[in-house]
Amino acid sequence: MGKNRHKKGNKHNVQANDQIENKKKEQEAAKAEETKTEEAKVEEAKAEEAKADDATKVEETSKKEEKNSKDLAESKEEQNKKEDKETSDSAEEKSEKDKKEDSKDQADEKQSDEKQSEENKSEENKTSTDNDPAETYVRKPWERKDIIPEDEEPYEENKKSKNVVLMQSALDKRLERKKRRKRNQTIAYLTLVLVLLLLATGVFNLINMLRDMKTTGNTNQTVESSQVEEILTSEESIEAPSEELPSEEPVEPELTYEEKLDEIVNAGIEVMPLEDKVAGLFLVSPEAITGVETVIQAGEGTKEALAQKAVGGLIYNKKNMKSEEQLKEMIQNTKEYSKYPLFIAVTEEGGPVSNLNAAELTEKVAGASEIGQGGVESQAYEAGNAIGTYLEAYGFNLDMGPVVDLATNSDSPMYSRSYSADGTVVSTMAGNMIQGLKEHQISACIKHFPGAGSAIKTGDNGRTSSAQTAEEFAAADLIPFQSLVNSGVDMIMVSSMLSGAWDEREIPCCFSSSVVKEILREQMGYDGVVITDALNEQAITDYYAADEAAVMALKAGCDMIYMPEDFEQAYQGVLKAVQDGVISEDRIDDALRRIYRIKYASMVSE
Repeated sequence: MGKNRHKKGNKHNVQANDQIENKKKEQEAAKAEETKTEEAKVEEAKAEEAKADDATKVEETSKKEEKNSKDLAESKEEQNKKEDKETSDSAEEKSEKDKKEDSKDQADEKQSDEKQSEENKSEENKTSTDNDPAETYVRKPWERKDIIPEDEEPYEENKKSKNVVLMQSALDKRLERKKRRKRNQTIAYLTLVLVLLLLATGVFNLINMLRDMKTTGNTNQTVESSQVEEILTSEESIEAPSEELPSEEPVEPELTYEEKLDEIVNAGIEVMPLEDKVAGLFLVSPEAITGVETVIQAGEGTKEALAQKAVGGLIYNKKNMKSEEQLKEMIQNTKEYSKYPLFIAVTEEGGPVSNLNAAELTEKVAGASEIGQGGVESQAYEAGNAIGTYLEAYGFNLDMGPVVDLATNSDSPMYSRSYSADGTVVSTMAGNMIQGLKEHQISACIKHFPGAGSAIKTGDNGRTSSAQTAEEFAAADLIPFQSLVNSGVDMIMVSSMLSGAWDEREIPCCFSSSVVKEILREQMGYDGVVITDALNEQAITDYYAADEAAVMALKAGCDMIYMPEDFEQAYQGVLKAVQDGVISEDRIDDALRRIYRIKYASMVSE
């Protein structure tokens, strides 16, 4: 570019020399030229000084840009430091390159100016005339803007353009980095929000799951055999902690058999309405709840009756038994119709007291008197095992026997149904028979506490009484009862005989709290089910209404009402007594716990 300017300058000088021919003398021209040369040098010095100032300003501007770039790089986040460093290094390299190019351009320009100056001086010396020095002054090419090509910008403007381009490039990069940093921040924020949403969703689902589990555990549910099995299954899962659980976590101690049983029983009672609780205290005949004269099948009538009055159990007699198939079907349907487990009972003592043998549905089994007279203790077990076998096959689960009264009085109604007059023998043989029943999941109900062996009839209505003292009872009659209490017999029937030994009022023993609570519960330590003697006997009905008798028995400490004269009246009487506060609901719950411990005992593994 400098050379082009020099060529054009020479051409113009030739033209200028042609125009000033014949002017002033060569000496004056030379003098003027010298003056002009000195002025040109001064101008040249000023131009160089200005160029140096511009270069200094450019350098300062570049340094400021570098400093700004470094400051921005330091404020970036950790993940962008590497990128900022590379950008800064690139900018520095470009700046250094520009500086070198500027220095080279300045050197070339200066060298060209000096050369041109010498050529002009020599040319003017040859062509100068006597003309006026002022008129012969010719601008140097670098001073004449009119000879600068249109396609070439002045040096100062070119330098400014380069600086502008450099600054714009740095600014563009800075803006790009800001956009990239903002984009990265936006992505990070979105990721954080997504993670928080996922965590919140997981916590919400967990809370709902725990709430649903708690709600399910608190809903009212019927206590049926299938539900009990589900409870047992959950208990087993608690007993056996998963191997995946960390060993350092404390393992809850395994529940004992009694604790498992109590937990199931309490869960069942908690969901029962009061009406069902009261009905659950009664053991009655199927005719008592259906109103049918003789029940030989369980159909819609039985189903509706059990839905309205959820009795604790049903006892069957010879009249209900027509055939093996009929009896099994009736019992099976009855169990399925009940929303709670039922006692399915029958009186099977062996010998003359056997309903199934009387109905010709089983072979005769030796009775207590026959076994006692034979003196073979194992025969009692064999009798119990035989009775338990056929009772289990038909679907029964409760035997209202054996009799453990002592055969001390031949006039006693119990004489022919007793094992022996010796309390120890009775204890052993009755215990063997109960063991035989138990092996077939049949509960036994021993009778008639506190011992009716000494009782005699005192009237035509079948009422009996005993004149024995408390000491005489304790020395003989209570021995087998105490032995079987110690072995855990399921149920004890309290006699309806009169006895002044513990209660001067001479009321039936099953209505006396002295007999039930003080003697049987407290002194002898019995915590099983206490059931009354049959309350439909004339010895009771001649003196007490059905509701009165039922309430008296519960207040005395009995848990179950056996065969009331009028079930509906007795049921309503007990329900009203609870509603009026005569009998507390806690007392009802206490009785039900004992009852259901027997019903659920076979469903819990020891």
